[in-house]
Amino acid sequence: MSYLLKVPVEIQVCIAEACSTADLKQLCETCQLLRERILPELYRTIDLSSHNVDEVCEPWGRDAGEVNVLPTFSERYWRYFDKEAFWRQKKFVETMQRKPMYARHVRRLRWTVLDTTRCYWGKPEKPDSGNKTDEEHDDAPLYVPEDEPLWNIFQSFTNITHVDFCWVRAWREVTLPGYLFPSATSIRLSGCMSRELAACILRPQLPNDSNITHLELNGISQWAEATPPMPTIAHLRDRQAYIKDHYHDHKPVRNSRQMIDALDPLISHCPHLISLRIAILGPCEEQGPDSREERLYQSCARFISSVRKTLRKLDFEQGYSFNEQVQWDRPSTERKKIFPRPMDRIFARFILPVLMDAPWPHMEKMVIRGVGESTREYTEEYPMPADTEDVEYTDFGGCYQEDRGIRTQFWAFDVTVKSFPSAAQMQLDLQALIPQAVVVVEEDGEQDFESFLEDSYGIDNDSDLRA
Repeated sequence: MSYLLKVPVEIQVCIAEACSTADLKQLCETCQLLRERILPELYRTIDLSSHNVDEVCEPWGRDAGEVNVLPTFSERYWRYFDKEAFWRQKKFVETMQRKPMYARHVRRLRWTVLDTTRCYWGKPEKPDSGNKTDEEHDDAPLYVPEDEPLWNIFQSFTNITHVDFCWVRAWREVTLPGYLFPSATSIRLSGCMSRELAACILRPQLPNDSNITHLELNGISQWAEATPPMPTIAHLRDRQAYIKDHYHDHKPVRNSRQMIDALDPLISHCPHLISLRIAILGPCEEQGPDSREERLYQSCARFISSVRKTLRKLDFEQGYSFNEQVQWDRPSTERKKIFPRPMDRIFARFILPVLMDAPWPHMEKMVIRGVGESTREYTEEYPMPADTEDVEYTDFGGCYQEDRGIRTQFWAFDVTVKSFPSAAQMQLDLQALIPQAVVVVEEDGEQDFESFLEDSYGIDNDSDLRA
């Protein structure tokens, strides 16, 4: 090891960058001088996430044999990698509380806020009984010691540049943290969190503009809203007590789980943004005027328009929940698909005009997914339905469905929407508009989107209060 100390510091850093985390730990334990040089590399990237694992999970209350869900989903059961990530998070929090000086080394953070209903950061107030692991205690009090240890550590990362933050915990933050990660230039948000928490990460510290150069909102959602609106309550325990006493005075707003205004605080405050990715759950049913879905697309359109002069890469994707799509694609005499799809109508009304509104002076790559789909429709009508002004039926075929021994024949058609531009036509139009860029427009999306079973307010076991 003495020979390694004679190597120039720059070479030592290069060696450290090529080492694994385990190897870096061993190098830090060899001698004090090497520890001082290697420690910044050891803490440069903190990956304590489970939402980036390439695995599938079992959803709540659905047939997992048909379609599983992604680790970014909130309504799912824990897997082994969640428990491992939480155990490592707990150890990391303890280390940072003992050694707060290490925080200045953190540059990249990937973190999943897990569903810790049976887990907690501190020690239980009551002694553990039974054969439970160290991180699982049924008798541990809820919200102890709250989220402050986590917020304090995040706020100590004053040199951080890249943040990948996902909330899959089944209940919202106990208290809001204030501004988080003001030095970050790359932010990726996913999962389900409160609008206020998202604002703590995204909102610029006015009058200063945001430092963000890369931004991704990956199917981000929120807790259900109530009508009439609930009063502002700072602490989750007080919110839980209020809902318990006034549950029947409020009703959850149907389909209010999508966060429709996460980008609004950033409009006209992102002069350095060069890369933007937005992935959203599109509506399956027709929406009325000024619906939440329309407001979501309007917000996205306003933000895209505000950063067109600096963007080099734009990735926009809309799609269904695969669990809903499985049920939707089954033949049924009571189910008729709507064409053009509602999400395509809203896309054509709000997003497409912004894309076609030149100029894009610095655009290098534009990717649009999940638009202009022509899919199959099932019906018992015979002969083929007549073509209309908007819809053309082609590729006639037959299929069968068997229920309780009764076999029923259905007719299947490929549907072409004549009143909506196809993905191929959109790609041609956009490529002509920005010839210097790579343009990709696809009917199919790349990911699944979460469609929630419950209109949860984001408190622990709030469904028990509905009785």
